[in-house]
Amino acid sequence: MSASSSKPRIQQDRRFVNIGALSKQAPRAKVVLVPGAAAPILPLDLPDGLRGSAREKISQRVLQDQVGLTPESVEFRPFDIGASRSDWTHVIAANTEDIKSWRAAAGTACRAVLPDYLALPAAADIWTLSFADGILSARLGLEDGFSSEPDLAILQLKSALGSNAPKAVLPLTPLPPAVKALISQSDMVTLASTKDATRHQLPVPKVLGHGEERFDLRKDPRAARARLRRNVLPWAWPLAFGLVAAALWSAALWLEADKLRQAAQNNREEALGITREVFVPSGPILDIRAQTMSALSDLQSRASAQRQKTSPLDLFAQAIGVTGQQGSILDEMRYDAASGLVANLRLQDFASLDQLVLALGQAGMIATVVRSELDSETREVLAELALTKDTVDEQ
Repeated sequence: MSASSSKPRIQQDRRFVNIGALSKQAPRAKVVLVPGAAAPILPLDLPDGLRGSAREKISQRVLQDQVGLTPESVEFRPFDIGASRSDWTHVIAANTEDIKSWRAAAGTACRAVLPDYLALPAAADIWTLSFADGILSARLGLEDGFSSEPDLAILQLKSALGSNAPKAVLPLTPLPPAVKALISQSDMVTLASTKDATRHQLPVPKVLGHGEERFDLRKDPRAARARLRRNVLPWAWPLAFGLVAAALWSAALWLEADKLRQAAQNNREEALGITREVFVPSGPILDIRAQTMSALSDLQSRASAQRQKTSPLDLFAQAIGVTGQQGSILDEMRYDAASGLVANLRLQDFASLDQLVLALGQAGMIATVVRSELDSETREVLAELALTKDTVDEQ
């Protein structure tokens, strides 16, 4: 998340004021906009059946794993526009210090403090896009939105197209070429204005028309939950049974997560054992992949050195004798230290190639077929063989 000093990029009308433009606290009738990149909407993969505080607790854990931030450093609010209030799958997340600075700058008189992308007109099945000062802001239907630089925005838009493509797009400003190209390659209808949506039998996008002010970043979600607990105290016992059931479900999830972590630890220990036994018999193992690759490289170097001990002329003479007996036609034979002896031959068919490889093996050579194909004109099989001395046979 970006720092709170970044400037928000959207100001739709006189109802809004950018946080960076405040000389003093915001007027009562204004909605204060903060940078959307610092308060993004994040999708969460949550299990079905969780409700209320249990869903929030699991969401906090999932968010911590995804973003890598502690509960003390990040605040999140369920974003349930367009979804059931109990089955939400998106949250608005922001750095705790950023939220504190926004509260102090905006004061208590303004209507709300919102991420700048929530000031865009929104409707189901419609994307609203705005580009200013090098930042693209988007409202993707009702449940999603973001503000980011064009390169990152393209990736986010492509991901959204793959999961839930809209029917139309409403550009409020001229867009970057890459964004326009992405739109032109899709089946989306481009709207000239919000009213143009009715001509395509689509809902008219509205500004703050879907309860966006409920997501006021000044409100402390923990304090709101504390007030709720005080208000529902007379019904505490019936709710307690539901909370116990949710706690049991959460415990089952935790146990499953512990099993996965234990399995990962077991896999790592097994990999360390194999590495110690085969590749690094002594000394510390600091990087399994790097040390394994180094050991393999040493083995390959030793194998290459072993090949170099064999006289190329002896190998050449032995190979010539076998290939001639098998009725193949030798076009070229060359030698290099890395590959050994390489022969290019022509044979009658693939069966003859198999017989040649077998005959070379019986003669004490290892023949590896590097390439084989059928010549479309002569109907002969063209083959390339790599030949090395069978050191095991010598032993």
